[in-house]
Amino acid sequence: MNAPPRGLSVDGPSAVDRSRLEAMFDRCSASTLFHRFHGGGEHVPTRYLDRALAQSETHVFLVARLGDDIVGVAEAHRDGNGTSEIAVVVEDAWQHRGVGTRLVSALITNQRSRGVAALSASVLPEDSWVLRRLGRLGPISTKPASGIYDAVLELPRRR
Repeated sequence: MNAPPRGLSVDGPSAVDRSRLEAMFDRCSASTLFHRFHGGGEHVPTRYLDRALAQSETHVFLVARLGDDIVGVAEAHRDGNGTSEIAVVVEDAWQHRGVGTRLVSALITNQRSRGVAALSASVLPEDSWVLRRLGRLGPISTKPASGIYDAVLELPRRR
């Protein structure tokens, strides 16, 4: 994995970012969208963008920025049992360049500060490299479930 691109920043979106989010998803291939949403379709639903821009105590959405462009997004949904489900998508041109790793690190910091003990993710079998990357961050358990892997990453407590 390469170091993240110079000038990459990660923060929460604002209302003015809607068009930037739409542009990022428009730059993503159908394959990238399938691997994120685990379904067909070439466009991201409006309700997804609405939810992304509506932060709450149980939903956190982060964007990776390079200049004025958003090049990746990550989100976490807390379930009330000490676990948050996470999902990440990085546009094609910036994949495997450290953007996703930076987003996941920011999510871990955010979720740990909110008292979350574990992160879960649904991963397609052909994306097993994601499981290996998550396993580098802490103890991970996986189980097959309906054509995907359900993974749980225990967040070690900071001392």
